[in-house]
Amino acid sequence: MISFSNMRILMLIVTSILIAPLSPSTANGQPRTFTNKSVDYVIEFPSAKWRALTSTGFVPARTRKEFVYADGHNVRLLVRRKLVDADVTPSDMVRRRQRWDKHLSGYILVKEESFTGQLSGARFSYEYLRGGKTMSARIYYLEADNRFIYSLLFTGPRKELQSLGNQTDSIARSFRLKNSPAVLKSTLGK
Repeated sequence: MISFSNMRILMLIVTSILIAPLSPSTANGQPRTFTNKSVDYVIEFPSAKWRALTSTGFVPARTRKEFVYADGHNVRLLVRRKLVDADVTPSDMVRRRQRWDKHLSGYILVKEESFTGQLSGARFSYEYLRGGKTMSARIYYLEADNRFIYSLLFTGPRKELQSLGNQTDSIARSFRLKNSPAVLKSTLGK
């Protein structure tokens, strides 16, 4: 015979199993923090659908890391750490990027503005054509200190990237350094 307390525990377990799939904290909707010993930053992803890709090639993960939105979207995020001259600002980085990207087929500058999050900087968006499809890019240049600027480049088909616009802003706002800028400078040669 089952005691009252064992019956109560059994009911709690069964109820938990039945309710868990309905909970908003299930794997697909749950926010996720990305950090890794090979990078000097932390990113909060608003959805577990964002996945880090394995780093390949000659560029170390601490200076270049790529992510993908894994829900049938072709949206990617490329995070890069850039060493700049002391007088270079995020707005300067936007102008440099615009000079480079204006040569893309169908290039249209959509918007440029200042941006504030854990790190502040500048954000701009543009569209271009690739393989006959309209693509979008949204770039955040976030200033760590007067020598390092992080670039967060989101790219993908226009409609897909637009549907994730709130997530790209949220990700960029959450981007923060693990260490102080002084410690970050000391890791440059490592």
